[in-house]
Amino acid sequence: MISSDMKLSIIIPFYNVEEWISDCLNSLIPINDELIEIILVNDGSTDNTRAIAETYRHLFFNFLIHDQANGGLSRGRNVGLKIAKGEYVYFIDSDDYLIPKEFIHFFNKASELQVDIAIGNGMHLIENRLEGILKKSKINKKIGLVDGPNFYLLTNSKNEFHIGVWSRVYKKSFLNKNLLEFLPGVIHEDEEWGPKVFSLAEKVVYLDNYFYVYRHRLGSITKNTKHKYMNPKSIFCFFEIINSLKCFLIEKTLSSKQKKVVLHSVHKCLMEILKREFYFKKNKIPDVKLTKDQENQLKILVREMDFTLFQRISIHRMILKIRLADLFN
Repeated sequence: MISSDMKLSIIIPFYNVEEWISDCLNSLIPINDELIEIILVNDGSTDNTRAIAETYRHLFFNFLIHDQANGGLSRGRNVGLKIAKGEYVYFIDSDDYLIPKEFIHFFNKASELQVDIAIGNGMHLIENRLEGILKKSKINKKIGLVDGPNFYLLTNSKNEFHIGVWSRVYKKSFLNKNLLEFLPGVIHEDEEWGPKVFSLAEKVVYLDNYFYVYRHRLGSITKNTKHKYMNPKSIFCFFEIINSLKCFLIEKTLSSKQKKVVLHSVHKCLMEILKREFYFKKNKIPDVKLTKDQENQLKILVREMDFTLFQRISIHRMILKIRLADLFN
């Protein structure tokens, strides 16, 4: 029976990852504990992933499986959040895995500090080789215990912030109090989740543990190079994320520093849209481009949002590049 004093809920949505799911679940066995639950959310898999997960459920009492119709990663994470009984929650991508000893050190320290968010680090796995760290951590190491807005703004200013949900554990009471959940139906969902949680967190710490192994594989939702600019859904999703963050700004009573966090992300998403439009123009790809309605949305966004002068300059420079590319092509 799972304890009511659960320390940690590990949430793993999965869809058709039969080749990699065992690596992920095997990495959790050494951290197996009666005060840790592993919530596997089957997002309508059609291969053998569900059957593989079932073998672990039979072997370990705290491996739980929840089945749902295919609805995407965000819905799977949200379902896991509703089920989770742990004081802290942690999300793993089902094709990645943990370094157990490092994760145990990381989580024990985070739990001891009683932070809203604890951030760790990881490594790339490329063709079965571990290659370096996922992100720099010089500034991260120096920050210490701070609030979320300060951590977000400082690490972004030094290009040391990583948006991935996998790098962090979250205190569940903090998420519940602020009604935080993932935006369903989009890719790049971490871009919407990150600024919300960091703008509201009161206690954040970086711990220099390299516990995560991030697998690069062909065909993943976001882990291949073709995806970045060629997926038409990408632009739509960035618009959805921007609209969600605009609503967040309206609904929440935020300080000026908290607003800077959200505006930073809005600007980033806007720039990602413009970079894709520039790519389409430069490479003469007519079938994937902004619609007139989307162009109008961008104009309104640039006019209405309280961007900094530097952010406005970067936006207008990219717009100029798009116009020149269109002119000379």
